Amino acid sequence: MNGVVLESHNVQGNPEDIPETKIVGAYGLRRCPKLVEQVCSDNVDVRVSALAVVCDEFTNPYSIQGCMKAGLATTLAKMISDPDFSTRERATRALAMAAQDANGVSAILEKHVVLVEILNGIKDPSEAVRANVYNCLLSISSSQAGREASVVAGIVFNFVDALLRDNDHLKVKILQTLCNIVTVPQGLEEALGAEAVKICITLMGSKNEKLQEEATRTLATLCFSETAKEEALEGGAIVVLTEFLQKKYPHTLKVAAAMAIMAITSTTAGRIQMHSPEAVRLLSAILQEEHHRALRLNILKVITNIAVYPPIRQLFLEDSPLIKFMEKLSTSEDDKLLVKHATLALEAVHWKP
Repeated sequence: MNGVVLESHNVQGNPEDIPETKIVGAYGLRRCPKLVEQVCSDNVDVRVSALAVVCDEFTNPYSIQGCMKAGLATTLAKMISDPDFSTRERATRALAMAAQDANGVSAILEKHVVLVEILNGIKDPSEAVRANVYNCLLSISSSQAGREASVVAGIVFNFVDALLRDNDHLKVKILQTLCNIVTVPQGLEEALGAEAVKICITLMGSKNEKLQEEATRTLATLCFSETAKEEALEGGAIVVLTEFLQKKYPHTLKVAAAMAIMAITSTTAGRIQMHSPEAVRLLSAILQEEHHRALRLNILKVITNIAVYPPIRQLFLEDSPLIKFMEKLSTSEDDKLLVKHATLALEAVHWKP
């Protein structure tokens, strides 16, 4: 009996202290604030371990909300200038994850300095850190508020500069962000001032198809500006864009190229540069042979634009199979938008003074 009592009341030594670098989560309302406190530690090992936990926690939207409410956005942004690589990499990874959440974006945009400090990360010597920063800013640029704040922070000139020096696969993210940013008037103005049109045309000559596609799409967006159209024509964009419509290129690139041509050919100079039997045959073949809806719509818009130029209109009128095919599209009941643009293209081709 006494043995049983002694065994059940056996005295044990005090538990060992938990190592400072081991991040132990709190519960309830203290969970996120405690984690933020650990991220702010002066001890590099503790900080890095805490950041690793933050990245794991940020798969949960509630953790993003809680940590951002506790002021983590400002702390992470400051860490982009930290001399320790692991701190910078994990901090920027956490910011990229936070930027995919509405609460995270709101916290990042709350203070102007946060976005400015994040932008400093594009000059980091580490490709991993730069990639995280580009991912973060791409997500932020998906909203109107994010685009406007990014322009104020100076993203345009910094990103155009990065296009001249960064690795090709990172340039894709840069272009995707710029394509969003230039929809803001000030962003468009700054991009044109930084010679973005010229740079896009240069990047369209890359051997990387994804880079070609994003450069073309960005050029198309820029070319809704009259100034950009003129610069594109002077830079020989029509020749490159027409080449991208050939069969060997992927549909996504063809759609972007057709959109850019559509924007540029709204000008007289653009229509004149498209005047060639080869170009007309190519447009005719794509419209009749390709079944990609977005591509067909863009090609119909191009035809509507360039048919205004009499010599090109004559070439279209001589292409009976094309005329019949557009007539068929214009009477279809399957797609109202396709019917609309096929009708407009036919009217442009058949127009008489």
